[in-house]
Amino acid sequence: MYNLPTNEDDTREIIAFYNLENLFSPSTNKEQKRQNKFSGTNNWNTERYQKKIDKIGQVFSEITKYNGLLPKIFAICEVAGEQPLRDLLALPIFQNYQYIYFKSNDKRGINTALIYHQEVEILDKKPLQFIENYFTRDILYTKLRLHGELINIFVVHLPSKRDKGRQGPFRNIIIDELRNFLLHTKEKNIVIGDFNTNPSDDNLQNLTHTTKMKNPFLDIYGQHIFTNFYGKMGLSYDQILLSEDFFKKSEKLTFDKVEIFSSDTIKQHGRPVRTYAGTRYLGGISDHFPIFVKLKKQ
Repeated sequence: MYNLPTNEDDTREIIAFYNLENLFSPSTNKEQKRQNKFSGTNNWNTERYQKKIDKIGQVFSEITKYNGLLPKIFAICEVAGEQPLRDLLALPIFQNYQYIYFKSNDKRGINTALIYHQEVEILDKKPLQFIENYFTRDILYTKLRLHGELINIFVVHLPSKRDKGRQGPFRNIIIDELRNFLLHTKEKNIVIGDFNTNPSDDNLQNLTHTTKMKNPFLDIYGQHIFTNFYGKMGLSYDQILLSEDFFKKSEKLTFDKVEIFSSDTIKQHGRPVRTYAGTRYLGGISDHFPIFVKLKKQ
């Protein structure tokens, strides 16, 4: 089992992200079961589902032990519906945590969510849909107050690079619209999630340069440390972008470091152990490693 958080380190806060690779509740719908035979949820059942929920709790227990505290805020993607969120927050490690979730037009029914400790004050929340009648995830927007700081958090899961690049124009449209949103906010901003593009790609480079955001994962990617893989290729699709104000020492919350969490319990041969490879059940959690940013409290 996992340990309850102790929050021993009172000098920092952690904000994390984890792509949970098709976190679906077991379906009793016959048509859904038929479709699952040909997808990454083949023979998905209650036992496998609960095993995955428990393993997610174990990972956050490891993150807590490693850092001395549990993230006050963490974003997730590839979660289908609110039931997995309720089951996740029923774990002892997540006592006093709540979630924000909106259903989107994604054709697979997977969405983003934000999970936060009840000490975090939520001021606004809404889905941002930048392309009407397009079957993809919305951006989850939340304005919150953390240690007296007003922060806008944008949880993204941008369109995939698969389908021979057909999603590329839509991904760029969403990034452009996000840029316009960032340019018109007065608070600090954090953009967190699965961008389905690497930190060095032009679209993300342009986003950071034009919005005064910084992407600490650019340096990590340059060191060939990756969050996910495609074939033999290492990728860093999971990233956290922060306003440059987080890098000023005069602020209440300042940037410390970012990390990719790749403990031995969630990897094999240097790669994350996924739940499914095609239709073959492997029993892992995800094909992505979790990531987090540490912020120092002044």
